[in-house]
Amino acid sequence: CMCILPTGGGTSLCYPLPSIIRSGLTLVVSPLIALMKDQVDNLSARGISAALINSSLSASEQASRLQAVASGHYQLVYVAPERLRNQRFLEAIRATPIQLLAVDEAHCISQWGHDFRPDYTRIGKFRELLGGVQTVALTATATPKVRQDIIDVLQIKRAKQFMSGFARPNLHFGVVTSNNDKEKEQEVVQFLDREPGSGIIYCATRKRCEALVELLSKKSKASVGAYHGGLMPDQRKAIQDRFMKGDLEIVVATNAFGMGIDKSDLRFVLHYNMPGSLEAYYQEAGRAGRDGRQSQCVMLYSFQDRHIQEFFIENSYPERQLIQQVYEFLLSRDEDPIELTQEEIRDRLGVQVSPEAIGSCLQILARTQVIDRLEMGGGLAMVRIDSNLPTLVDLLPREAKVRRQVMRFIENAIGDRRGEEVFLHPRWMLQESGLQRDTLTRALRELNKLGGFDYIPPFRGRAEHFRRRDLGFDDLQIDFVNLKKRKEAEYDRLNQVVKYAQTPLCRQTSILKYFGDAETEDCTRCDRCGLRPGWPKFDVPESERSPSKNRSTLALAGVPGVQTAGQLKPKVEVDPAIRFAIEQIVDAIQRIHGRLGKLLISQYLSGSENAKVQKLNLHRLSGFGLLKGFRQADVVQVLDALLAAGLLRQKEVNRNRPTVEVATEWMDLGHRT
Repeated sequence: CMCILPTGGGTSLCYPLPSIIRSGLTLVVSPLIALMKDQVDNLSARGISAALINSSLSASEQASRLQAVASGHYQLVYVAPERLRNQRFLEAIRATPIQLLAVDEAHCISQWGHDFRPDYTRIGKFRELLGGVQTVALTATATPKVRQDIIDVLQIKRAKQFMSGFARPNLHFGVVTSNNDKEKEQEVVQFLDREPGSGIIYCATRKRCEALVELLSKKSKASVGAYHGGLMPDQRKAIQDRFMKGDLEIVVATNAFGMGIDKSDLRFVLHYNMPGSLEAYYQEAGRAGRDGRQSQCVMLYSFQDRHIQEFFIENSYPERQLIQQVYEFLLSRDEDPIELTQEEIRDRLGVQVSPEAIGSCLQILARTQVIDRLEMGGGLAMVRIDSNLPTLVDLLPREAKVRRQVMRFIENAIGDRRGEEVFLHPRWMLQESGLQRDTLTRALRELNKLGGFDYIPPFRGRAEHFRRRDLGFDDLQIDFVNLKKRKEAEYDRLNQVVKYAQTPLCRQTSILKYFGDAETEDCTRCDRCGLRPGWPKFDVPESERSPSKNRSTLALAGVPGVQTAGQLKPKVEVDPAIRFAIEQIVDAIQRIHGRLGKLLISQYLSGSENAKVQKLNLHRLSGFGLLKGFRQADVVQVLDALLAAGLLRQKEVNRNRPTVEVATEWMDLGHRT
């Protein structure tokens, strides 16, 4: 079956409960080591026998746990999807009666879902190996297309689907249109002054995280910390621990922070930059208010933020030519492993791309099984034997005494861990073999020519290792057609975020329809709906509500009890004069058919007679000078308000030059009635 439950909706009960009631083992495939550990600790504290098996354990610990699995000691065992490639693990599992296979974060299976991980696609074959064991796939966010893809990959013929309502009644959703980072910073500072409690602010880049933390440390009274992939693991752990304990009120983070964060009292989640998909947004925003109390979820929307996400997409799907250049460059290197950083590879190629694009090339090449990406060797050598022969010594000639000697002690060191990467200290290898360093190194290089034997010399950082060097680029059979489709899907998801930010419709309804939830009604809480009575906090003083005051747009979008322009929908009472003025402005903009940007439209409406307006004959249209009594800057503010309300929307015809048009959804609503 498939369970689609919102964040905090109970997915963590769907497989432990039957594991307690029924006999046999439940095998849980989960993507994050930290998440596994938390769940195993929680189950163990309740007297439920659970364990994890992953790379954080030593070889002896893994062997001990596999033995316990085979003897039926555990009710639940958590593994990463990569573990399903491990031959010794597969042998231990075959000897164990499995009553349930649970696939957590199942959207990772789908090529059309976010966070796609190729190792997840092997789970269908793993099910087949187990004889089609009963399976439950669980995720918080999946569109109809992604759900079907999950079912197909898992090879579930008759899948029963359970969907709990995605709606979160205690969350208030809002979007604030900001023109630049300075405006965003002002909005965030004012919001934090009004909104007490714990929260997360998501940014798209590490640099922006650091800059915002520095600003808030000066401008806000709240304690703030940064969390992103550029920090060392112990630094990230320290930030997370302080946040979970309540010693740190706010974390400014990239999307590296949050999965598995079970902090129930988050009062707000702000997105400083728009995310790359609605799946990511709803999952991240859904971390607010898990205790059921009212909480704020606000996105600071700037059309220019789209370029950040486009940059990420382009880097994730590099051109064929670049991938080929990287492969042929690595193939030309004599050393193995190749200990070059992404920046060094880029510089030696002499190409004008980001290091992230080089990293994506390496990831795509690694999926061909020709190249391995090695992480943090720590000065150890790696040996792997992929052979079912009792010993590889018999493949060596009798006169190759040194190589036979080296092979024997390595086979003894590996033991029954065939098919696994086994790390050995060089000093131990010298002591065990009794050979000189040069003699041992030479013998290992010769052994590397044997089929089924793989030796990687010591390395410290990241490195690339060739499993075989006899293939040209075309022989790798990279599926570029599929890569192109996935790239197009990423752009489609990004377009859905822009559509959500600009829609005049209910925010929550827009999200629910995207996920295929047909049973939707307007939430009555978001910045597009008439706010429901009964949200008493943040009673804004009358003086702050005056139009003459320079009040915070973010406060208006994110705080209950304050009306915003987004509520100008047919069911909301609006002053007839204001409605007439809005209609006149929108009609005037409709006459230019979405061809102009905000600056030119402001000049057109304010009656400017500059050369550009004259050249485009805007002065001949009936809407010219409609707001002649206003300064051009005031007209820009009017346009910003109409964009924020969803009457207008921006679209990009030329890069960095968005034009403004009338929102089709608003026209469909029949606002004149």
